[in-house]
Amino acid sequence: MASTIKDIPPLLHDARISDCRWDHHLKTLHLCLQCLRRNLDGTRIEDSTVDLKFEGVDRIVAYYSPANDSVKPSEFKADSRIALADLENWPHGSVEAHLAINSLQSEFELTTSCLRETLVSDVKDDLGKPPLRIHVTFEPHNYGPEGTTTGIAINCDSLEPFSNGVPLDIETWECQFEAWWKGWRNHWSEQGQEEGREQEPALEDTFIPAGQPDPPDLAYRPPSAAQFCSRHRSLLRNCSSRLKITT
Repeated sequence: MASTIKDIPPLLHDARISDCRWDHHLKTLHLCLQCLRRNLDGTRIEDSTVDLKFEGVDRIVAYYSPANDSVKPSEFKADSRIALADLENWPHGSVEAHLAINSLQSEFELTTSCLRETLVSDVKDDLGKPPLRIHVTFEPHNYGPEGTTTGIAINCDSLEPFSNGVPLDIETWECQFEAWWKGWRNHWSEQGQEEGREQEPALEDTFIPAGQPDPPDLAYRPPSAAQFCSRHRSLLRNCSSRLKITT
């Protein structure tokens, strides 16, 4: 089966956004991500950056939620927010990011977020659904009371990866990703053979293997009403009877 853009999110394991460029006139957004890639022969790629090009962008929404579950929505404050100027000239340095394409879970996180701000809006027909709804979420700096989960939702017509200004075939990217992790496995197998020798820390020492989550059930739809088990119904009846007695 030929690879499609829906195969891109797993390839961004431990990827970091290093730059962002928004062109209002062309309605194009570029996200530059430092990715885990190697040449197919195992040698290092001098510049492993992948440029994701979003074309036909008609809406960008930034949204925020507390990273800590103990923070009440009424007490939440997003001190650091993404502005439109940030998309034109990225000031946040290298930030770990995750990408989801047409994801119901990401849509739920957007809908239930504490704060939403529209950065770009050029939607003439609100009833029409965009071909692609892409969510980019940024890893929080911390999960304490002040931590913030930040994301941007992008409506666009197309998404295409580039490397050094040249279109990057997704199947080639997948092979490069596998080559990186093959090198990672070789690195750790050699670690056991060379115990006792002093070695400089390598890049591979800081990464955890990329897992492949189970594919989401696209047929799932949330229930129309809350579901109660027989135990819950019994508790409700007991509470009701006690309230009547008290009254």
